[in-house]
Amino acid sequence: MIEIASAFRRKYNRGDITKEKRDNLLVSFFEEATERFTVIPVDERIVETAFALVLDDDLRTLDSLQLAAAVSLPTPNPDITFVCADKELVDVAAQHGLATNNPRD
Repeated sequence: MIEIASAFRRKYNRGDITKEKRDNLLVSFFEEATERFTVIPVDERIVETAFALVLDDDLRTLDSLQLAAAVSLPTPNPDITFVCADKELVDVAAQHGLATNNPRD
């Protein structure tokens, strides 16, 4: 959710969207996210896993936290799909046994 807020902020800062459009997009996204996404609190175990993902899989900070949260869930869980438009991150998620979906594919 932080990444999407950052993306909308960048679009606003570049003048691609108005402040009103940015705010409306954020409201819509957060309403949908609370209904459809599993939000996992970051705890010490997730931070440790994220640290390992940075070192072992060469992931960026937020990517490693997102993936660490996903791999912390009980598996197998057919109701959970890791959705990301970043091919590299989707590939690493799949290597860690997660069902994935890249909306760009």
